[in-house]
Amino acid sequence: MDDPYVIGAWIVAAVNAVAAVLGLALWLLGRPGPLFWVPARTGQVVAAAYAVFCGAYAVVAEPPPDGLVWVYILTPIAVSYFAEQLRLVAAQTVLERHGFESAEALRASVTSGDVDGDRFATGIAHEVVLREVAVVATAAFVIAFLAWRATITG
Repeated sequence: MDDPYVIGAWIVAAVNAVAAVLGLALWLLGRPGPLFWVPARTGQVVAAAYAVFCGAYAVVAEPPPDGLVWVYILTPIAVSYFAEQLRLVAAQTVLERHGFESAEALRASVTSGDVDGDRFATGIAHEVVLREVAVVATAAFVIAFLAWRATITG
């Protein structure tokens, strides 16, 4: 267990698994919040740092014994990128389903002191954040799975 490729992959898998489980729990409870975003973003950063480390280590020391491991090392970066794009699409989908072109249009529809309008807008925002949590938690699960595969292959 002294292979740096395997050790790094286990770290990536663990951090992203925590984010995935936490995101799933918060989504199921319908209680998204800032607690999720710290491990989710940490998981993305750790996966990117791992890919950079692996590239540098392969050049300076030794490449991994199996070339397939590069798929498991580099794919999490693409997964993170596509998850961020899906977050945008998910938010736009929720807004359009409620008849708003953008978040600005939703804000403009709520007048100052309009309690019902404010509650409506808050409900839509909650729905958007729930979808975003679902998308990013799913991506974290995929990244954890890919990192686990890297431990087997690497």
